[in-house]
Amino acid sequence: LVSQMNRMAGGEDGVITLENLKGTGGLEEKSECVILLHWEYFHTRNELKRNEYTVRIAKNKRGRTGDHILHYTPEHYLFSEVKEEEANEEYR
Repeated sequence: LVSQMNRMAGGEDGVITLENLKGTGGLEEKSECVILLHWEYFHTRNELKRNEYTVRIAKNKRGRTGDHILHYTPEHYLFSEVKEEEANEEYR
């Protein structure tokens, strides 16, 4: 199941959380796994983050939760995982 959030759901920084799903007909309560996608560039226009997306595993009944940074290569329609060390070095 895919659901689109209201543009204002994340506040000024645009970060969506599991709490933003409340009131959507039990979607949050009944789901096994909730994955949220965040594109920081949309809110900040920081060119260093233009092709960086954060995938947030907000709920996972059978495993871990957390954030994963992905780099998007538009010419190949490809997402690739960015290791934490690489992300820290690139944006210093």
